[in-house]
Amino acid sequence: MREELTPLERSRLYFSGEQVDRLPRGLLGIETGCTLYDVSPREVLHSVDKSIEVQNGLDVDFGVDSMGCGPDLKGIGEALGTKVVYPEWGICYVEDPVLKDYAQMESLKNIDIRRQGRMPVLAEVLKRLKDQHGRTHGVDNAIGGPLSTAAAIRGTENLLRDLRKNPEQLHQLLEFTLDVNISWVKYIWNECEATVSIADPVASGSLLGRASFCEFEKPYLKKLCREIVKITGQKPSLHICGKTHNVWNELKSLDISGFSLDNCESLEEFKKAVGDEITIGGNIDPTEVMRFGSPEDVLKSLKKCLIEGSDSPKGYIPGAGCQIPLGTPKENLKAFVDGVAKYTKGAKIGKKISNIPVDSAKISR
Repeated sequence: MREELTPLERSRLYFSGEQVDRLPRGLLGIETGCTLYDVSPREVLHSVDKSIEVQNGLDVDFGVDSMGCGPDLKGIGEALGTKVVYPEWGICYVEDPVLKDYAQMESLKNIDIRRQGRMPVLAEVLKRLKDQHGRTHGVDNAIGGPLSTAAAIRGTENLLRDLRKNPEQLHQLLEFTLDVNISWVKYIWNECEATVSIADPVASGSLLGRASFCEFEKPYLKKLCREIVKITGQKPSLHICGKTHNVWNELKSLDISGFSLDNCESLEEFKKAVGDEITIGGNIDPTEVMRFGSPEDVLKSLKKCLIEGSDSPKGYIPGAGCQIPLGTPKENLKAFVDGVAKYTKGAKIGKKISNIPVDSAKISR
């Protein structure tokens, strides 16, 4: 076993059952990591050069396992006409969704999203990252899932109301967003062969019951994952924020490589439910621990997750339970990176990492 593997080597060896220098890990995106380099979220999302600069900086400082960008939750909605506001030092948000009335939907189908909004910037960033780092790092095309993409077009409140009042039209919108997402994935794959990750916070159990998930999310998510596999030959990863335990069994029928679990759920129980079929990840509290905790708190949480998740049959990838907030101290990020290197040296898939002392002291604030 070499002391230092490239991220792609590490992933290939780990998932083939070999011993590795440390576990693969995931943590930080450019929209929140950019502030470490005095680059604003607005700038990093609109500038090819700044995005590359920040991602190179994150790799130098933290040794990232993957790079990338993508339309995420709002990019496709914006490309279709939704107004998205980009505070200079804040997280972007939808101000005015484009689809006020379902009669407008036909007109949206004529829009070539590749040439609208930030989409040309995203495509160029992904191409450059693949050229510069594709031999050593995974390059990831991050897209929104069916309901979150639809929410960026229709508005979240309107969409949640449509679950009850306009279900047939909502299904039409979801079919449309499925087609648009697939066309984007195909375009980027043909340009630079970027793999895919999916985030769908609107599908959270904090917003939807199981019946609504099974009717309005699962069929479209299942089709999306299946088409991604056809296009790229690789399964996408998935993250859904908040409570998800009511749909854990549904995840098993999806063509996903792994699922990143929010910190509000039990990693131990999640492992028992799905760990024999998909890779599990995440579960460190991004706010209480990563943003407002101390480096010692980060290590306590990391060790707890390693004890609970490291022996999952299909693997465990340490990371936060959701997006890391703006202003997260560099010291906490470094504690996470160093902790993974220290505690998971010689890791092997399905093998429990033992002899990690767990301090039961309360997380400081």
